[in-house]
Amino acid sequence: MQRDGVRRNFELLHSAVRRLGRVPADMLSPDDFADGLDEQSVALFVAHLCARLLEVSREERAAATITQAMRRLVWMRKYGE
Repeated sequence: MQRDGVRRNFELLHSAVRRLGRVPADMLSPDDFADGLDEQSVALFVAHLCARLLEVSREERAAATITQAMRRLVWMRKYGE
């Protein structure tokens, strides 16, 4: 029963990482759960995942800034300064 929960959690994690992109999916493989994960592998994966999440945060912020600038430009062209 507990083994099924661990497997399901891994599948959810793997799916989220795949959608996030640019995180090596082979860093944690399903085979790792048979013997358990070593601390170094987990630390490496978490560090890489955190770096990617920060990168995504910057990308979203940049996209919002560009969108805001474009809206301002369109408004200025339409209604004048």
